[in-house]
Amino acid sequence: MLYRGIVTRVLALLLLGAPVAAQDTDVIISKYIEALGGSDALRAVTTLRLTGILDLTPSVRYNVTISMMRPNLYRYEMEFRGTKIVEAFDGTNVWHINPFDGIDSPTLMENEIQASKIKSEADIISPLVAARDRGYRVEYLGSQMVDGVESLRLRVTFPDNYTTEYVLDSRDLLPRQFIRLERHNPRGRTNTVTTRVSDYRGAGKVLFAHRYEIDKGTQTSILTIARIEINPGDVTPDIFAMKSSRPRDCRRRP
Repeated sequence: MLYRGIVTRVLALLLLGAPVAAQDTDVIISKYIEALGGSDALRAVTTLRLTGILDLTPSVRYNVTISMMRPNLYRYEMEFRGTKIVEAFDGTNVWHINPFDGIDSPTLMENEIQASKIKSEADIISPLVAARDRGYRVEYLGSQMVDGVESLRLRVTFPDNYTTEYVLDSRDLLPRQFIRLERHNPRGRTNTVTTRVSDYRGAGKVLFAHRYEIDKGTQTSILTIARIEINPGDVTPDIFAMKSSRPRDCRRRP
């Protein structure tokens, strides 16, 4: 089966008690990139837009739009009953709009923990793909059975010490789970968020998951991607810039 050689090699090292060298981690990442569509196809994606539905509860449903642009621009929009929440990173600053919290115009995000989380979402395909260029630390944690499937585990550590563990299906090296350790306050309280991913389909020459089940321990939500656009022409730097994203005031002035 495709990629079985590298999986067998890594598992054999573990069974023999030998350390898994950095080069073996690099090989796994290379095969993971191949599984998504290959380095050439991934590099060709310079802008990206995903649209879908986020079901927070059976009665609360958001329309979601995620826009991204190389090298690290990011914009996440959620709309509920005509009210839109925006979180964005312009490459330097994280800003947001949240009318539910009284923030009606673009405002710098003061919550450093949430801002750091948004920055980590800004890699256009995956932090694993960007790890070499961004200097993220990637560690191979070994293999285990997950939902009855032999899986490989890689942990990515970001500059702010956030970590995300990738659980890759050994049969095709596609991610089936992301396990993220999140800090929730400056005193270091942490929470584990497990995201189960599935329904891989192609958009252009790249494979994307279309279903994300996000388990925060106390709440589980489901993000379903309905449409993926590769290199849409209207995803330009201005939509990520705080000063250019101020909503128009359409109220009639005296």
